[in-house]
Amino acid sequence: MKLTQLASLLGLALTFSAPVAAANCRPSKPSSVSSTPSSSSSASPSPSCNPNNLVVNGDFSAGSLAGWTSSTNVGYLSGPGYYATEAEFDVDADGTGSLSQSSLVTVVGTTYTLSFSYFAPEFDSSNSYFSVHVNGPPPLLSVVQATPQSYTGTFVATSTSTTVGFTVVAGSEAVLQVSNVQVYQVCEGEE
Repeated sequence: MKLTQLASLLGLALTFSAPVAAANCRPSKPSSVSSTPSSSSSASPSPSCNPNNLVVNGDFSAGSLAGWTSSTNVGYLSGPGYYATEAEFDVDADGTGSLSQSSLVTVVGTTYTLSFSYFAPEFDSSNSYFSVHVNGPPPLLSVVQATPQSYTGTFVATSTSTTVGFTVVAGSEAVLQVSNVQVYQVCEGEE
């Protein structure tokens, strides 16, 4: 068995250094060998920041509500809405509409940013409300303005699986559009 094969089996990295050969001399075998433990494949990776949006189809560009769970009064809208593609709540008086995405893979104790856009072309905020929540109540946002809005807020994950949800409770008929939903891990230096 060669030395390099033995070192590999033992999980060692070898470094060879040969002496400088004198004129008309044959180089000798390596004169020194040093070893350092190499990383094992069973070692867990060091924690790192995930730069990817955790939400699937957050801009609804898939042409549907794929990746989302919704009530029957929430649908996909393309074209005549405020955004190019969106989820639209069309809730009758005294009704409730919901849209959520669960199983976002998160790290407990880690901070995440939630952002989205919304527009409420038909919404009476005196008797209806819109709430945004992470893993249920309390809501992160429960205020609606009639003009198109963007929201950005942060939350700390309390579980390895996180649910982001939107709810409309209507006292009178309510129409609200949501798009550009994103959840990103806050990386070191971004806070």
